[in-house]
Amino acid sequence: MTGYQLDWTGFKGKTLWDWLNVLGVLAIPVVVGIGTAWISTQQAQESALHQYLDTMAALLLNKNLRESNANTEVRAVARARTWTVLRLLDPARKEIIFKFLQESDLIHIIDLSQADLSGMSFRNIDLRGADLSNADLSNADLWGANLDGINFMATNVTTRQLLEARSLKGTIMPDGSIHQ
Repeated sequence: MTGYQLDWTGFKGKTLWDWLNVLGVLAIPVVVGIGTAWISTQQAQESALHQYLDTMAALLLNKNLRESNANTEVRAVARARTWTVLRLLDPARKEIIFKFLQESDLIHIIDLSQADLSGMSFRNIDLRGADLSNADLSNADLWGANLDGINFMATNVTTRQLLEARSLKGTIMPDGSIHQ
């Protein structure tokens, strides 16, 4: 043994090209593993989204969710399903949920207080009458959204975000004041 060379290791005389080949061979399974995990996550989110939409459609059609009273079992199930799926989905799929809630006229029926809606885009969405008290809207895009009558009490949202909205009539602001 001379200096720091260990002849018995078999590394003596290896070139940069040899090392790049070794690293390339080792990188392939890592990249495949990461890709597989990403695809699996995307499929799970897509499955959760479709199951949610199917369940909500059934509640609308078979259990009269839209006409139900505030403290009924059907509303409790709808809220629980909505909360569960919102925790699982990325912002792009959460936007699909909100467009569904808007189009099916459920946005003011499902209690969304304390929901994590950070990073979402609510561009031009009509959220009129929604309860978003104590929700997290950090980095959410509210440009052009109709926020009339929303409860933002103790919500994590900035004045700049609120100023981007189309309308705030009758909205309960984070400080408890009512916007005129």
